[in-house]
Amino acid sequence: MVEQAAAAAETAPAPAKSISEMLQQFYQHHADRKWDEEYQELLKKAVSYLLARVMDYTRIVYAHIPAPHVYQLEPANIPDYLGKVLLPELQQTLLRLSRAMDPSQLAENDLEERKAWYDSNMHHFVHIDDQLEELDDVRSTLWRKLPLGKGLLRHDDNNHHSYVQLTNFRARQTQYKVRTLLAEPIARVLAACDSFFHAVSFSNPATDKRLLSSRWGVIARRINSSNDHMDCFIKWLQQPLVNIAKEEWQKMVEKIETLLRSLLKHLNPLYHKFEKGYESSSDDELVPLNPTAMKFVRMGLTVLKICRIYFNKLSRATNSQPLIFAQSCMEMDMKYLKRLLTCTQDAQTFISVFATELRALPSHRRQVIEFTANLIGRFVESSHVLEDYWDALIAKNHPNVDTDAIEDNRRWLKSWSDNLYLATAKIMSSTG
Repeated sequence: MVEQAAAAAETAPAPAKSISEMLQQFYQHHADRKWDEEYQELLKKAVSYLLARVMDYTRIVYAHIPAPHVYQLEPANIPDYLGKVLLPELQQTLLRLSRAMDPSQLAENDLEERKAWYDSNMHHFVHIDDQLEELDDVRSTLWRKLPLGKGLLRHDDNNHHSYVQLTNFRARQTQYKVRTLLAEPIARVLAACDSFFHAVSFSNPATDKRLLSSRWGVIARRINSSNDHMDCFIKWLQQPLVNIAKEEWQKMVEKIETLLRSLLKHLNPLYHKFEKGYESSSDDELVPLNPTAMKFVRMGLTVLKICRIYFNKLSRATNSQPLIFAQSCMEMDMKYLKRLLTCTQDAQTFISVFATELRALPSHRRQVIEFTANLIGRFVESSHVLEDYWDALIAKNHPNVDTDAIEDNRRWLKSWSDNLYLATAKIMSSTG
């Protein structure tokens, strides 16, 4: 018995690494005659493989090696590749799968026709697997090519309209959106396929027509929903850089609000007493604030609130006049937008570090002052970019340039800057 088991193990195929390999193994080991039950097991195995693949969040970043034709893409060209090639191809493959799985095409009394139905579905799963592999390539390429710091991943002042610019933020969001696409709409499609192949008897389809039709209807609806999701993704990928910049700035507003809530908790002495009764993952949260530290945190809260106003204004989340105009004759030139993004991305980093150092008071007072100075510097630079942008609009002498709106913005920026300087000066000059 042991020898027989060992011999069987030696002849058993190695686990397939793709649907294509799985199909090849199936044909090799069922060369003479393939029955309905064997096809059904193959289809269930293929769908289970794909479902496990799309639900694996960590495999890509740490282990996946992207194909050369994807890895060689410039990072800035990846949105075009996704939006114009890969996602539309996946949409078409899913639609073809939906048509191929139509149970009305499953012949009741003709095994050869049923074989053709099985083979057609398996080949569509092969194509889906190949396309998922390319999505993995994209995620891995973005992860491997992201810079350690923030900023644009590519600069091309001479031909900036020929492609979609890619920032660090956009790269991270693209990775997140691909992962969401796989783990949610695509996973729901595959789960419906899994239910389809597990719930019916293909050897006697006549008895399962109603059930087959119902399960297929679920698949068709989920494929349509998945394709709608990809349409939204494609539209997002094709946005101009200024729209993505505003999305990034609005995310920063949300991040600052989170930092404010955390610092307000930290400022409350009852919070520290409460935390002491439990194990905490942060030693900083367990250090009660002395009067000097509490004063610094309060001043820091004011600075963060002023920063929030700035990013809110940049992202046009308020109802007041935007700092970056949308009218065609007043749009921000790409060279100014690149500079502004670099400044604001640096400011975001310093805001996060500034808030972290505030939580480490009173021992980190010097670091708080240092990062306050860095923060001021980045906002001064970004203000210079805005002033240069507005000066360039005025220099156009275009009749549709709204000079009054520009002057309103200058007054707003001066008032905001005065408030920032006043708030940060209190921190810089404080002796405790």
